[in-house]
Amino acid sequence: MAPAAEVPLTVPQESNKKPADSSEVDDVLENPTRSIDEYERVRKDRLHQTTITSSSFNLTLAPAAFGKIDLRAPTKGGADQINPGLLGIMLGYDLAVFRHAGIAMVGLEGGIYASTQNDPYSGLMFGFMSLRPNVRYEAAFLPKQWVVPTIGAGLELLRYAYTFQNAHVGGFKTMPRIDIGALFFLNILEPNSAADMDANWGIRKTYLAAYYSVSNDTSKRDFNMSENTWRVGFRFEH
Repeated sequence: MAPAAEVPLTVPQESNKKPADSSEVDDVLENPTRSIDEYERVRKDRLHQTTITSSSFNLTLAPAAFGKIDLRAPTKGGADQINPGLLGIMLGYDLAVFRHAGIAMVGLEGGIYASTQNDPYSGLMFGFMSLRPNVRYEAAFLPKQWVVPTIGAGLELLRYAYTFQNAHVGGFKTMPRIDIGALFFLNILEPNSAADMDANWGIRKTYLAAYYSVSNDTSKRDFNMSENTWRVGFRFEH
């Protein structure tokens, strides 16, 4: 019997060509004849793209919103200043529009500033309604970056309606607001829970957020609601 003919071994050549689209990426990942370097490069590109945030949901609390503001208007003078102690509760959604050298996002946030204070106020549970379109930048460069500096800016549209000593107080305000803060990566504390959230809800990253928030009341009608305050919350990124 004649010996079997030897099959020449072909060594894949390196290629600097980058895939043009997703179908070509899939072809590179599935085709074993491609060079090892090209395969590894494409694999890392795919992994990088799937770990970059595409959108996020936010829950933000302002524990002492407008804490020093006198809300007695239009009644002035008389008794000492009475502040009802407003708590801000905000929900927001951000969409990534630029994901190189950090992440740039546009979004919308809305919620209420509420208080259970009654006499001499009434109607404060839903007395302040807020809506804010905003832009945000996250200095996120690593897949598992522990601390992510962030800055955001937006225009807060505020509607207020309540009574003070039976006198109606109501109107609208526009307030530019800037948030400067940091996001603290929580997945590393509970990796199993983080994996479950990813599998069940598509939430890849969870952060504890802390911001120093500055607003400027441009109208100053009835009262001036400009403030410097701290805000805290959670951020869930897809």
